[in-house]
Amino acid sequence: MRGVRVRLTERDIERALREAHGIVSVAAQLLGINRCTLYKHINKSPALQDTLADCREEIIDIAESSLIEAAREGQPWACRLILTTLGRSRGYTEKPPLERLSIPAPIDVNIPDETICALLLGVDEKQLHDWLETIPGRTPLPRDTPSQRGGGNQSTLPSSVQSLMNG
Repeated sequence: MRGVRVRLTERDIERALREAHGIVSVAAQLLGINRCTLYKHINKSPALQDTLADCREEIIDIAESSLIEAAREGQPWACRLILTTLGRSRGYTEKPPLERLSIPAPIDVNIPDETICALLLGVDEKQLHDWLETIPGRTPLPRDTPSQRGGGNQSTLPSSVQSLMNG
């Protein structure tokens, strides 16, 4: 059995919206209808849409007034909120914009494979050399210094060690 249908006027709905300060579920309770039904009425009427928008703007105005009062009292949370929103144009932000970050340009570094491998294994290059020479069937590495190698582009490491370095 259905409840009694009440014929609502725009004036009734407007009054309920204003009394509920734009909270649609509260206005619907005042009118004795469900929230979805009230939204249907609002969506059909530009005047009711304006009323709802006005009510919500009033609530925002009240909240802003309270925020300003809290900032005047020196409440840190209020000051921070104002600075990170309204003060953004003056440079107050929670995260610095990317253009302000000082990120250095990439540096091209040429590190010999043996040095990288030694660092990964936690040994010095001489220890790495000595260890690699103990592997049967392996071609011995030339005994030289990193400056004599001319860089690490020409790998002299066995593929098993290179695979460790590559990942």
